[in-house]
Amino acid sequence: MEQAKKVALIDADSLTYIVAWNHKDSIPSLVAQSCDSLVNSILEKTGATHYFGSFSSDKNFRHDIYKVAPYKGNRPPKPDWVREWERWIKDHLVRKWNFIEPASLEADDVIAHLALASSPLEECVICSPDKDMKQVPGLHYDYKVTENGIIEVSTQQAEKNFWLQMLTGDDTDNLKGVPGIGEVKAEKLLKGLDAFDMHMAVYEAYCKYYGDYYGDIIYKETESCIQLMGPTHTFYPAAAKYLDSIKELGFYPVPKETQDWPEI
Repeated sequence: MEQAKKVALIDADSLTYIVAWNHKDSIPSLVAQSCDSLVNSILEKTGATHYFGSFSSDKNFRHDIYKVAPYKGNRPPKPDWVREWERWIKDHLVRKWNFIEPASLEADDVIAHLALASSPLEECVICSPDKDMKQVPGLHYDYKVTENGIIEVSTQQAEKNFWLQMLTGDDTDNLKGVPGIGEVKAEKLLKGLDAFDMHMAVYEAYCKYYGDYYGDIIYKETESCIQLMGPTHTFYPAAAKYLDSIKELGFYPVPKETQDWPEI
């Protein structure tokens, strides 16, 4: 009989910044130790028996479909300490921990797909500081705020989190949402609504601000950018085969001791 697994699904993008920030003027051996220590801490805090880690590709489909503003176009240049260590950190985590760098997808998409496609014998914990991941129901662990521990996001709350972000947008990714609607107004607009009515309320808010013609277009572009890759995503049929190939890689067992892993 197949044994139950507790799987840490690690959104690895922020790991690069955490390690690079702490080792601005360091040496490779200490950076490697920091990478391993941080991954081991995530695995320990989540009680994982297995894990899977993913970075984001440099460019993905969202850059091509969002026309309102350049996707992620408001981000400043990466600091020198990130540029210096980013490639080295990624290579280390790919080679030693089997993390992946997917083609044309963000880490969020890969992690969301793996969580949604998990079997009843796979209890997944999404490990990420990114609020985008809160649109996926289940267990979540923010490795930047370790004292908060693991929280559970219900299906209803996950649905609401998505529609809230559709209204407010995402400054980090330069997604505009509906200008003039912040968190307070968004909460008020969606209060007490079921999934269908939240959908309609958000769509109407786009059409009210942008007009019926452009409201429909901008709504669809924004939805495709904010929604993570799952069976209901517009582009899921095109990505399904590739995502399934990632799923087929399987989850990696957590090593009993760090020294069980070969040095590189």
